Amino acid sequence: MNEESVKIEMRLYALEGIVSSLLTAYCLQAAPLEPLKAFEKAADQMKEAAKKLTFPKADPAMSDLLSAESEAALTRLLAIVHEQITAIPKARQG
Repeated sequence: MNEESVKIEMRLYALEGIVSSLLTAYCLQAAPLEPLKAFEKAADQMKEAAKKLTFPKADPAMSDLLSAESEAALTRLLAIVHEQITAIPKARQG
């Protein structure tokens, strides 16, 4: 991996952390008593939107790869948010 690749990966990692923290904060604020329920609703909406994502300018093989990678990225992001939300009650108990 070259230096430019490392920089790109670290930027993506930072953005992933920021986005997951923002979504966690949104769920906690939108539904403070049931943040996991708010998250699950938002996650379902994101998954449905991702299913409709198309890549019309890509050839079929590349389109399949892009779809798989975007699904994997979304799944990872949602797993991070789920982990953050479920960790909060444990941290409060203490």
